[in-house]
Amino acid sequence: MYPSVADGDWQATKTRIARNSSDANCGTVEPYMIGYGTSPYPFATNYDFGRALLSKQAEFLENSTTPVRERTVTYQKIQRNAAVLRGVKLKRMQTGWAYFYGVYNIMVGTGYAVSQDVVKEASEEAPSIMLQKTTDYIYNSFGLTREVRQTQTDNSITKKIIRYAKDYVFTSPVGTAAQAIKKLNETIAASAN
Repeated sequence: MYPSVADGDWQATKTRIARNSSDANCGTVEPYMIGYGTSPYPFATNYDFGRALLSKQAEFLENSTTPVRERTVTYQKIQRNAAVLRGVKLKRMQTGWAYFYGVYNIMVGTGYAVSQDVVKEASEEAPSIMLQKTTDYIYNSFGLTREVRQTQTDNSITKKIIRYAKDYVFTSPVGTAAQAIKKLNETIAASAN
């Protein structure tokens, strides 16, 4: 990302120097640099949730340049109570009368989840023909998987619907299962407050 100072959610942190300007022993800070990409490096925005996500994978036979299997993965950002907190990192300079510091972002409640997984495999009967199977993932407002939809190589579609306790709303539950779900939802709501 260097030398850019921002890229999507990621943002570089600017190094600054803090010192008491009225101190007679203050001296000069000439050997030290302020700005982006300077040393000592301050924390940058925590973007670990967006790093090292597999986007494409290919498998080959030995001594072949044609893939026998390819997998492509796409992601969607999931945000649940997303917020950006601010942090400050201080480091005392060797002179002892000044500090390097940087204000950086801490992202919380944000992540990426697989939205689609496409697998292409060479047919056993005709290796030059690639058969494709696609899996789509749909998420609810809580960032939990709501539906998994698979399109098979013969274009048939299978769906798996997933329900959670929060998907069921009861005002006057009848039966043990309904009462248990209502109690679970009340417990979850109470713990969130």
